[in-house]
Amino acid sequence: MEDWAPATKELLVHLKLHRAFLAKRRHGRRLAKVGMTLQNIRLDGVQFREAELTGLIAHHSSLTCCDFAMADLFGADFTESDLTGSSFRRADLKGARFVNAILRRVEFTEADLRPGQLVKSVRGDRDQPADFEGADISQAILSRADLRGANLAVASAQAANFRETNMLSANLTGADLTDANMTRAKLKGAILNGAVLRRTVLTNADLRNAVLRNVDLSSTDLKGANLEGAILRASSVPLPEELGEPIQQHSEWIRTNGVGGRRGDLSGMDLSRLDLTGVDLSGALLRGVDLGGTKLIGALLMLTDLRDARLVRADLTGAVLNGANLCCADLTEAKLCDAELRPMEILDTGRQPTGRRLRVRLTHAKVVGTDFRGAVCQDVDLDGATLRNVKLARGELSGAALGEDAPRLAS
Repeated sequence: MEDWAPATKELLVHLKLHRAFLAKRRHGRRLAKVGMTLQNIRLDGVQFREAELTGLIAHHSSLTCCDFAMADLFGADFTESDLTGSSFRRADLKGARFVNAILRRVEFTEADLRPGQLVKSVRGDRDQPADFEGADISQAILSRADLRGANLAVASAQAANFRETNMLSANLTGADLTDANMTRAKLKGAILNGAVLRRTVLTNADLRNAVLRNVDLSSTDLKGANLEGAILRASSVPLPEELGEPIQQHSEWIRTNGVGGRRGDLSGMDLSRLDLTGVDLSGALLRGVDLGGTKLIGALLMLTDLRDARLVRADLTGAVLNGANLCCADLTEAKLCDAELRPMEILDTGRQPTGRRLRVRLTHAKVVGTDFRGAVCQDVDLDGATLRNVKLARGELSGAALGEDAPRLAS
């Protein structure tokens, strides 16, 4: 049984006066307190409607079935609290935090969850986004809420209602949106990498410039959705079962900078003729993998280990291979139109530049009939590569096997 802290007499008096205020009794008084703390406390079913609680701190508390409708909760922090069944209808929640909170069946209709922060520093720091990272918002009602720039990374939002919700530039990386209703949701510029969109309804949603890498859209309703400029894995065929989980784990590994998830290791696997459009496998281990005839359009393969990989007739149009290792790879008739092959800056553990760069390595690779038209190739290492009938923006480049003094491919 949870050991809850007792409510203070002062708090109970404030709540009693607020109930009288809501009932329009003469002796009633609105609950108005900046920075009030409700740490590890149980206040289920309490009326906080229209209260002014800017900067409320409610960590690890039970606030189920509470009414926060039209309350001022600017910058409130509900980290790890249980708010099941509560209502935040039309509440001011700018910059609020719900990290790892339980928000099942909570109503946020028309709530303002835009970025905000209580105190501006002299440096002019940016407003903090509303933060739902890891929260359970299953079956929550967020229709017409303002979630611009909000963080919903790895949130569980199964069967949640986001109908007509403004989620401009929101972060939904790894979020579980199974059976969610996102009809006419405004998701322009939103990040949905690795999100679960199983049976998600995105009818008439605005997904312009949204990023949907590592996403299976095979059961998603996208009727009338605007996907102009979106970066997505546009496959009607779901990923094989043995591939889906490693890619999801790798997506989390990238998002958390190696803290969570697991680095993808698909070495030696047969991934030929799959549709991996838009997949993000940056830093993954793909040594000896068979990607013959595979679609990797717009894929992110920065610093990816592709040594000895088979990329015969693979479509890498628009792919980013900066710093990738393609030593001894077979790129016969591969398509790399508009791809990027640049050196990558090496950072230290503090994410600061070290001054060192890692070039794209095609050493001893087979580059025959490969199409680089429109590609940006800077200082690519082709030592020992077999380079023949390569298509470049400036015409054909033919030649026999190149030795150690071979020129760098540049366009």
